[in-house]
Amino acid sequence: MYDYITPPGYGDTFFQYVFDAQNQSGIANGQTLLQVGPQVINGDFLLRYWAGLSTIAQGLKIFDWQSRSRSSDFMTLGTNANPFANMVVAPELWYPDASYIRQDLQTVALIMAGTDGSTTLYKSQMVFSGVKWKSNTISDLVPSAYKYYEKPYCIPYTLSINNYATTGGVVNGPMQIQVKIQDFDFELRRVELAQQSAQQSSQFKITLYDNNKMARSNIPVLSNMFFHLNPQTSSGEFNFWPCPPILFPVNGAIYFDIWSLLFSPTALPQTFQLLFHGVRRIPC
Repeated sequence: MYDYITPPGYGDTFFQYVFDAQNQSGIANGQTLLQVGPQVINGDFLLRYWAGLSTIAQGLKIFDWQSRSRSSDFMTLGTNANPFANMVVAPELWYPDASYIRQDLQTVALIMAGTDGSTTLYKSQMVFSGVKWKSNTISDLVPSAYKYYEKPYCIPYTLSINNYATTGGVVNGPMQIQVKIQDFDFELRRVELAQQSAQQSSQFKITLYDNNKMARSNIPVLSNMFFHLNPQTSSGEFNFWPCPPILFPVNGAIYFDIWSLLFSPTALPQTFQLLFHGVRRIPC
């Protein structure tokens, strides 16, 4: 391997770029899409991990910023033939500001959330996780001005969703939530979701914000692509996000938006158990 060095004057901050089938006009099952993907904006991006192929297509090629393929043929990792829905990118791929994370998707296979009138919503995303390189930015983890030791800590939260994804064919807005940080500064290192049933698909989307209310993804992320799930009841979604961890100071809050993917006749409300894992910084 090699020594990892952030360029002088730059900072590393956790970020996820999402390619969502919902935003692709005319996308249909059976298609093969070429050179599609999200644009990198407001800083360079280092890709370290991707997930989601099992939700959107049967094969994948990923390209670097100069459109050079990173595999000799389509990868089937994350399809029904191979249920592990993620892959580490090592060494990471660099995408400069204003470039695109391009991909070819072979044989599109969308997962439908539901239909309301003429509106159909899907649970189909490719999620690219890594870090942004931004100038004049403090890297995650933000340092403290005091000496401290770390103590493992977990914040439980019961998420209750009491609305459907749409009303009269119109997509409903997000539910905005904050989890208060009390007593000590808190480093968020992983968020776990207890699924309601084995192999359950994503029931909502999430946007995580840092303490400055800056979103850590370009658009909302499917819950199974963001949360760490129990491998015994899932398809192997080992999502250790955020990475690097994010610091939330005492008396602040962990902010996130929740977008329902529930449709009638699902009973409301639906509750989900979340666990925010990390460490407290205890002054010493």
